[in-house]
Amino acid sequence: MIVRMTRGVLIGLAVLAVGLGIYLRVNPKRPDRVACADPVEVHVVSSTEKADALRTLAGKYNAQVRTPGEPCGEIAVYSVSSGIAEQLLADPEHMDPAISQNDKDAVRIAHVWLPSSAIWLEQLDLDTKKSSHQGTLQSIASSPLVLAMPEQTAARAPLNWLEKPPTWRQAMDALRNGDVHYTQENPRTSTSGALATFLTYAAAAADNGALAPDTVEKKDLPSLSDFVRQVQAATKSGFLNDSVAILRKWSPKGSMPGDTMIMIQEQMVYGFNHGMYSRYQQPGHQAGQPPATPLVAIYPVSPSGAAESIMADHPYVILDRADTDEKRIAGDFLDFIFENWNVLCDAGFRPPVDVGEVHCDGPSPERTAAGAPIRSGSVDSLPLPDSMVRSEMVEQWLNLRPKRRITIAMDVSGSMKDDELAKATTAVIDSVNRMRKTDQVEIYQFAGSDSLQNPYWQIRPLEDVGSPWKGDALRGAVPESSNTQRSSLYTTVTALYDQVAERQAEGRKDTLDVLIVLSDGVDDWKKSGASADSVCAHFKASKVKVPVHTIHYDAGIYDAERQRKGVETLEKLATCNGIPGLAQDGNDDGGGAMPKIFSQVLGSV
Repeated sequence: MIVRMTRGVLIGLAVLAVGLGIYLRVNPKRPDRVACADPVEVHVVSSTEKADALRTLAGKYNAQVRTPGEPCGEIAVYSVSSGIAEQLLADPEHMDPAISQNDKDAVRIAHVWLPSSAIWLEQLDLDTKKSSHQGTLQSIASSPLVLAMPEQTAARAPLNWLEKPPTWRQAMDALRNGDVHYTQENPRTSTSGALATFLTYAAAAADNGALAPDTVEKKDLPSLSDFVRQVQAATKSGFLNDSVAILRKWSPKGSMPGDTMIMIQEQMVYGFNHGMYSRYQQPGHQAGQPPATPLVAIYPVSPSGAAESIMADHPYVILDRADTDEKRIAGDFLDFIFENWNVLCDAGFRPPVDVGEVHCDGPSPERTAAGAPIRSGSVDSLPLPDSMVRSEMVEQWLNLRPKRRITIAMDVSGSMKDDELAKATTAVIDSVNRMRKTDQVEIYQFAGSDSLQNPYWQIRPLEDVGSPWKGDALRGAVPESSNTQRSSLYTTVTALYDQVAERQAEGRKDTLDVLIVLSDGVDDWKKSGASADSVCAHFKASKVKVPVHTIHYDAGIYDAERQRKGVETLEKLATCNGIPGLAQDGNDDGGGAMPKIFSQVLGSV
C-alpha cells in the first residue's frame, strides 16, 4: 500500500527524526520510504574469521530504505584479533610495537565488539577491574574447536583418526610423542589458541578419564607443567597471532605441511575449504579460489565416544562508551543479523548459543573425508575453567615455551643504503633484547663480489642472549667494501636454512630454530645461479622444515617493478615451505616489522 504524505506530515516526520538525533531523506518515488541523510555511525570491531560475513551484513543494512521512525544508521566493520582487541580496550595506549596502528585506530573508535568468545570479555573485566558493558550478552553464532589437518595426515598410522577419532588426551599424547607436529596460536591473541590451551591443561589433568576443564584449579597447574611443556615442544613455528592469517598463507597455492595439525574453530575449516581465506580473494567477493589441499575436521570424543569440545560463542557486545543513539543503532543491527542469519550460516557457523532456530538457506553441510558432516554433527559443549584459572593458564603456557635459537641474516650489499642498514640494525638490537636470557641468537651479514666464494659471514656466534645487548659489535660490523658489493640473498638463505635445519634435526626436542632475513629482496650476485623458485624447491626438499621470516627494506634506488619483485621474493621465501612465516615491510608501520616477527617467535604480545 502506498501512503500519500502531505507537507504537514513530512514536517512532522522531520521533527520526529531530529528529536531522535537521526536525520532522514524522503525517497521521492516512494514517499512512504526514507533513506539516511545523516546516519548515526556505529563502528564494529569483529574477530577476523567472521569479519567478512559481518561486512556483508553491514552492506545490506546500510543499503536499506526505512519506514519513518525506524532507527537510521550506518555500520562500519573492522577486523581485529580478539585478544589484541581485548588488550587495546584494557589499555588504549598499549605500546607493544607488534600491534598495528590500524588495530589501535579501529579499537579506539569501536562502539560494538564481537570477539570469538566471551572469555575475552571476562579477561577485559579482570584487566580493568570493571564491567565494560551492560545487560545480557547475546551470542550471534557458535563453533567448536576441532583438530584440522590434511586428510593424509589424519589417515596415516599411528594416528588413524579418520577411522577412530581420538580423545583430547590421546590427541595431546600424539603431540607429546612426536606422531604429529603442531601449528600453534598465541593464547594471548587467538581464541583458538586460548581454547587449545585450556583443553591441553584439562587433558593433562584428566589422564585417560573424562575431561572436565571447569574442575582444574590454579593450585593444580604447576603439577601439569611437564605435560604442557611436552605438547609445546611439538610446535614448528612459534606462537601465531591470528588463525585466519595462518590459513591465508596456506591458500590457495600453498598447503599445510603434511605432518602437521592445527587446533582451530570448525568454521575456519569450512571457510578455508571454500576459499573464504584466499590470499587472492577479489574485493567484494565472499570467497576466492579453494585451496589445493583441503583440511579435514577431526572431532575428539569423550571416553564414551561422544564428540566434545569447547564452543566459541561469538558474543555481541555493545560497549558502554556508545551513546544513546549509537546503542539504538547497534541494537537494530543485532536484530538485522538474526533476520539475515543465513549470511553467517553460509560462512560455516553453527547457530548461536541459547537462541532458538535461526534461518539458513546455505549449502548442505560439507562432509569430511571421514564422513562426519561439518556443522551438523552434535558436539557436547565442555564447561570453561574459572576466569582467574584461565588467565593463569595462559601466563604459564607462555612461560613454558621451548627455548628459541634464532639465526638472523642481514643484507649489507650496496643496495642497502645507510638509512636502511641503520633501521635494520636498530630493529635487530631492540628485538634481541626482548628475548629470554636463555634463548640463543646468532647474526650473519651477507654481500657478494667476484672474489667471494662464501658471501656471508658471522658477526655474532650462536650463544645465550644473556644480559641486555647493546649491539656495538653489530653497528660497527659492516665492512666499507660491502657498499659496492652485490646481494647474495639466494646463496646465503639456502646455506643458512640448511645449517638451521641440521641443527634442529640434531637438537633437543624442546628447542625451536628460526631463520629471519632482512633484505631488499634483490639478488644480483653473478655467482648465485639461483632463483626464488629454486630456493623454495630446496626448502621443500629438506627433510626438516624450519620457519623463515623476512623483512623487506626499500632503499629507494630501484624502480617500482623491481621493488615489487623484491617484495614478492621475500614473501615467497617466508611461505613456500608450508611452515607459516611472516613477510613484513620494514618501511611501514613505525618500525613494527621485527617486533611482529618476534611476537610470533616468542609469544610476546
